[in-house]
Amino acid sequence: ESTQINGETHYIVTIEGLNIVDLGNDVEICLTDGEVYSQTVTYGAESFAARTKEDESLGALVVAMMKYIRSAGEYFDPKAYQREDDLIYFGEYPQTLVEDEALIDVLGEQTAVWQSYSYYAGGEISDYMQYADVEYDGERYRGVKFTQYRMDTTTYSTTTWQDDNGYDTGTVYWFRYEPIRWRILSEENGTAVLVCDTVLDGREFNANVTDGNDYAESDIRAWLNNVFYETAFDAEGREIIEITDADGIGDKVCLMDETTANDGGFFADAAARRKSASDYAACQGVKTDDGYASWMLGTGESAANVYYVYCTGELYFQPVNYTNMGICPMITIVL
Repeated sequence: ESTQINGETHYIVTIEGLNIVDLGNDVEICLTDGEVYSQTVTYGAESFAARTKEDESLGALVVAMMKYIRSAGEYFDPKAYQREDDLIYFGEYPQTLVEDEALIDVLGEQTAVWQSYSYYAGGEISDYMQYADVEYDGERYRGVKFTQYRMDTTTYSTTTWQDDNGYDTGTVYWFRYEPIRWRILSEENGTAVLVCDTVLDGREFNANVTDGNDYAESDIRAWLNNVFYETAFDAEGREIIEITDADGIGDKVCLMDETTANDGGFFADAAARRKSASDYAACQGVKTDDGYASWMLGTGESAANVYYVYCTGELYFQPVNYTNMGICPMITIVL
């Protein structure tokens, strides 16, 4: 609904009991019963006066709400990201499992176009695992289903992490698209190098062991700069992504190399390298242990092996065609 503020028309959006009033340079969030508690929220390079019942950062909530705020017919969105200290919320990816039975039923009734992941099984591309994206009530969701488990390797294996992670064949799982949380590795000259703070997905470095571990020619490099890039970032987000130089290769999206992972300036110790997996990554069959997940590095160890960070934070290596390695992309953005 619209309201008059100082003789100008502004718009109020009510979502789950919160009112958001566009004030031009500020955003005021207040309870519908009129109680207000002042707080400052940093959104990109701007600071906004926000009011909330809890004395905590609104974080990604503000990012989501800002999309609905209009001023003079334009969406008010000064930055494509939201910052909290050394964390950046930027882009969106399926992450949290939907557990509400009523919502699951509703999502199952939506028109969905199911597509194959084209994962390997026994050395051949197969359609056993599929996904579909739908929109409902202003939010995006990804459905996932599979008729057989995704094995640890692209060739022949009897081991899978999907069932250990709580995902079984014959069920459709829904995951909510949510802002991606990145940690700033370095910042200078108005740009920041970011590494994903959560394991988002699970992939192999190369489907065929005979293709070796040259990152420049790898399957994972192609996937990051096509499928992931187009899924995670809209047109506005892509405009602020710069080239990242990793191991001498410049890309929009890359993986952290082994040298950076071992740099004490970025990670004080092995424990600092540990990352948890999103529900979506767990469903993809990422190796997990004690609440943490393994994640791939972009550096080869020998002809057919690649480095990765194990759940404990220690660095190991395994064959390039293992599918249980988590993906933590790295990017550079303009602040």
